Amino acid sequence: MTVLVRAPECTASIRTYGERCSPSTYAPLDPKYVGTSVTGPLVIVQEGEIIDAVQSAAKSAAGIASLLTAYLDAQSRTPCPNGSSILATPELGGRTLIPGLYKSTSGYGITALPLTLDAQGDPDAVFIFQIATTFISAAGAQVILVGGAQAKNVFWQVGTSGTLAADSVLEGTMMADKSITTGINAVVHGRILARIAAVTMMFATFSLPT
Repeated sequence: MTVLVRAPECTASIRTYGERCSPSTYAPLDPKYVGTSVTGPLVIVQEGEIIDAVQSAAKSAAGIASLLTAYLDAQSRTPCPNGSSILATPELGGRTLIPGLYKSTSGYGITALPLTLDAQGDPDAVFIFQIATTFISAAGAQVILVGGAQAKNVFWQVGTSGTLAADSVLEGTMMADKSITTGINAVVHGRILARIAAVTMMFATFSLPT
């Protein structure tokens, strides 16, 4: 069984990091989008209640359009002063990162040690990861939020495909150009959205980003 969490209409915004940068509205994503087709049994849960799994073609089309707008927005963001970094290695595990834009010209991954995102006391702090190719989270790998960081302010723009292995934990919204796959017992505090291909889930657990 596939379980999706459906949220009320989303109007959250990404705020560009840095006091010298003006806030910028992030295109609303339609979290009700479940694709134009579903393979296998599907249950959608909204606020703890099982609801109808059938989505209209119009809502699906609107979701696709909103996702493309949001994906391109995240992909095109440019850094504010002192608010970004091109990390020297693709390994994110074992790092503690402050708010900002982090860019990879290849892929990012988390293997053994967790990635910690520290908002430094600012609940509105934003983390944006621009990833040119793949994102791979190994089995048991985790993203940890500290210092007031919130999952609703963490965004992963993935150039090709994302993989969350078994028992891994992701915080934030992942938008992949191709596909996203989750392993058994993966946990997502946020959303995973694939633009072109499929989102494949195996007994994964989702909660709305907060």
